[in-house]
Amino acid sequence: MRQDGQWNLVMRAFSVFALVVAASWLANPVTGVHETARAVPEFDALLQEAAGRDGVDAVVIGSSVVRHHFRTDVLDAETPWTWHNLGLSASFPPESYALAEAFLASPAADSVALLVLDILPFEAPHAENAKHLRRTWYMDAGELASCLSALPWDSDFPRAWATGQTFLTSALTHAIGWLRPEAWSAPGRPALVGRVAGWSPLDTLEPRSDALHWAREDFLKQPTERLAGLRAEAADFDFRASGAAPDPCVHWTCPPEELAYHLQRMADLRAAAAARGIRCVFLFQMLWGTNGCLYFEALDRWGAGEVVELMGSDPGAGLHVRNHHYDGAHLTPSGATFISQALATRLTPTPNR
Repeated sequence: MRQDGQWNLVMRAFSVFALVVAASWLANPVTGVHETARAVPEFDALLQEAAGRDGVDAVVIGSSVVRHHFRTDVLDAETPWTWHNLGLSASFPPESYALAEAFLASPAADSVALLVLDILPFEAPHAENAKHLRRTWYMDAGELASCLSALPWDSDFPRAWATGQTFLTSALTHAIGWLRPEAWSAPGRPALVGRVAGWSPLDTLEPRSDALHWAREDFLKQPTERLAGLRAEAADFDFRASGAAPDPCVHWTCPPEELAYHLQRMADLRAAAAARGIRCVFLFQMLWGTNGCLYFEALDRWGAGEVVELMGSDPGAGLHVRNHHYDGAHLTPSGATFISQALATRLTPTPNR
């Protein structure tokens, strides 16, 4: 149940923070802190790379499970389009929606006919981005209000309260972040080292010290059990998708506030893409959190042609083997080949070439 005292505090805090955020956006023409070039320079570099290539007419956007999964060479060979991978690590909704909007507003979209957006659960800004403008660069007062409204204030107030504080403090940090001297320094365009038309392969022999290193270590402790769990999830999804279950979302957590947020953002993105003559397809490849619930909602709303999934045992039966997996969520180059071919089949049931 909602705790009225804390809820009133949230609303008062939001009113103050919204004013600060609005002031930050008013100053943006001078500061540029809400622009991808300053806040997300790697994504900006990907956009410029895509715009500079001849013939790119399809892009895929999402987090590390896009960056490392979708081989542009395989997609080029097995679909009618020429692809660029715009995956950015640690990019979850709401940021991934903002990145898709930034793409649509960029010259990189001028020749594109197809946008594929990978959908993951709604998450608060990640702690690893706390010291960077990237944390909430996309958040104006309206988006802040939408994010707060997506939280389960009535059904799970403690979680909503904790997440709401993260959004509020993140928005404030960003809104005043341009006052730091380092925010004014030009970030420069990062070199897209190791990326092939945006795709970045994961080498299991390459030494790493980041989060993927620890994810790999954890996976190697019990790879057989982890892979068996993934196969079981895929089989369970197949059962639900087959229509055999009276309610495909039974025993899943499907918070209506969060689903409503996603569906509205997806509808807005489809409209923005259509205005540029671009087909927008939503991809579900990770059965995490609310993704199963959202998939069935989106499928009912827009149909199988515009909503595709890779969460079932096809292709999972062949995908969930050790040599294809870098860790429990990310794929090696052989796994990337497998899932890229599966996506190509979903988009073009009869490959054109």
